[in-house]
Amino acid sequence: MTIERRLRCDGIEVHGIRYQSPILQRLREQFGSASVRVQPDPEDVRYVSVWHPSRSVWIKVPLAEFERLATQGEIDELAFGLYRRKR
Repeated sequence: MTIERRLRCDGIEVHGIRYQSPILQRLREQFGSASVRVQPDPEDVRYVSVWHPSRSVWIKVPLAEFERLATQGEIDELAFGLYRRKR
């Protein structure tokens, strides 16, 4: 499933979860707050794939708060909630 999301200064948001990376920030610097194609993985919310239009490749973008969520044990909870919404 591919969806559209707008690039923001704090990354992109998918299903209420924020994703961010240095490459994503460079995309925003290059294209502004343009919409990008995003492929979320309902079985692994730690990353989403974002289409890089000038390179014509998918880039892997991690959760913005992965470290905090992982140490608090919330990653599995997020994955389960996202999976249940898709069914």
